[in-house]
Amino acid sequence: MENKTVQVDKKNPKKTFKICAIIFFLLVLSILGGFLIHRYSKVKSFDNLIYPGVSIEGIDLSGKTKEQSKKLIEEKYWNKILNKKINVKVNDKTYTLKYSKLNSTSNLDKMITDAFSYGKNLNLFEKYNIINDKKGKKFDLKFEYDKKAIDSFVSNIDKDVKVNPVNASLSLNNGSFTITPGTNGKRLNKDKLQKDIISTITAENFNDVTKIAVINTINPEITEDKLSLVNTKIGTYSTDYSGSQSGRKTNVELATKAVNGTLLMPGDVFSFNDTVGDTTGDKGYKEAPVIINNKLVPGFGGGVCQVSTTLFNAVDTTNLKSTERHNHSLEVHYVPKGRDATIAFGSLDYKFKNTLSSPVYIEAITKNGQVTFNIYSSGK
Repeated sequence: MENKTVQVDKKNPKKTFKICAIIFFLLVLSILGGFLIHRYSKVKSFDNLIYPGVSIEGIDLSGKTKEQSKKLIEEKYWNKILNKKINVKVNDKTYTLKYSKLNSTSNLDKMITDAFSYGKNLNLFEKYNIINDKKGKKFDLKFEYDKKAIDSFVSNIDKDVKVNPVNASLSLNNGSFTITPGTNGKRLNKDKLQKDIISTITAENFNDVTKIAVINTINPEITEDKLSLVNTKIGTYSTDYSGSQSGRKTNVELATKAVNGTLLMPGDVFSFNDTVGDTTGDKGYKEAPVIINNKLVPGFGGGVCQVSTTLFNAVDTTNLKSTERHNHSLEVHYVPKGRDATIAFGSLDYKFKNTLSSPVYIEAITKNGQVTFNIYSSGK
C-alpha cells in the first residue's frame, strides 16, 4: 500500500496552516453534528412516550404511551383496589362492602397526563439528560369515595340487626294482676362502625379488611320491678247507661273497651281522644243523640261522652289531676251538674297526668248497664 502524506509547502507555510485548520474544523463539526443528531434522535423517539423512570403508584411507565399506561395502571392497581373488601362481622354473619360500591374515583387520567408531560417542556439537552439518567419521577393517585355509600351500608346492617325492646306488660284478671316480663332489644353501634370503616379505607394496598361490629343491648323502658308497684285500687266511679237505646249502648261499650288496660308511667299524660280515636262507623260506632250547640242531634259515637265523664269522676277520687276538661252545653242525666267531661274528636279532649311516682293502671268495665272505671297504683 502506498503511503500518502500531506505535503508541506515549505515555501508557503501559511497555506499549509489554513488547510490543517479547515480539516480540524470539519472534524470537530462532524463530531458535534453526530453528537447532536444522536441526542435529537434519542429525544425524538420519546415524543409520544413517557420518559424512563416515571411511575404511578410504583408501576414503571417507562417508554409507554398514554393508552398503554392507563391500561397497565388499571390492570395492576386500580381494578385491584376496586375489588378490595370491607367485611363486617356481626355474631356469625358477615356483611361485605366492595370498594367498587363506594362510588370510588381517582385522578388517574390527570396523573397519566402529568406523567406523560414530565420533562417535555425542557430543552433538548435537559430532555436527553432525563432520558439518559432514568431518574424520572414518582406520581401517586388521589383516591376518593362517597361517604353516603358507607352510611347506606351501615344502615342496612342496622336494619338487619335491630330488635326493638318489648316493655313488660300488666293485666288484671279477677282482681289479680299478672306481669308479663319484657325483653331486651338490640341495636348496632352505628357511629362506631362508621368510624371504624372510614379509618380503614385506603388505596395503599390490596388487602381486605375485617371489622367486628359492636351490638348494644337496649333495655325496655317499662320493667317488671316498676309494674310490681301497682297493687292497690286508689279510685273508682260508675255511671248507669242501662236506659240507653241500642246504638248508644254499643258506643259506650266500644269506647270503654278502648280505654281498658291503659297503663300510665309517672309523668305520662292520658288523652281520651288519642286513646279512643275518632268514633266513626267503620270502627263499629252507631248513630245516637249527641249534644251540639245546646241541641240533641243524631251523630256517630253518641254516648261516648258518658265514658269520658265516668273516667273523669274516677280520676277525681284520686290524687291525680285533670289537665283538660270541658262541660257540655246542656246538663246530662248520668252525673251531677258540673261533673261532666265532654269530648269532640279534634277539638275537645279530656286529659289527666300521672303525677304519682308509681305507674297507674286503668280498668274499664261495662256490666249490667253500668260503666265503671277503677284506678290502680301503689298503695304506699
